[in-house]
Amino acid sequence: MYILVRNDLSPAQKAVQATHAGIESSRKYLTSDNEHPSVIICSVKNEAKLLKCAAELSNLGIDHQIFREPDIGNAATAIASRPLVGKDRKAFSRFQLLM
Repeated sequence: MYILVRNDLSPAQKAVQATHAGIESSRKYLTSDNEHPSVIICSVKNEAKLLKCAAELSNLGIDHQIFREPDIGNAATAIASRPLVGKDRKAFSRFQLLM
């Protein structure tokens, strides 16, 4: 599972928002038949970039969940993909790991 979180959030917000997105994705895509997924957290510059990445993932046919935070105006804060294997993982190779 890949998570993209906004880099313009505080370190604490990044952790919380990435976790929220991962939970939402897990609720939708994981079943008792799935193996425990790996989780890779990457960052993007801001909300506009996050939404652009979501559109690109949709165009590539990669299922994902966008998490919107009610406490900050329902802004999109993070995206989590379904668990990925093989060539689908390449879509995330250009993103920097969260530091």
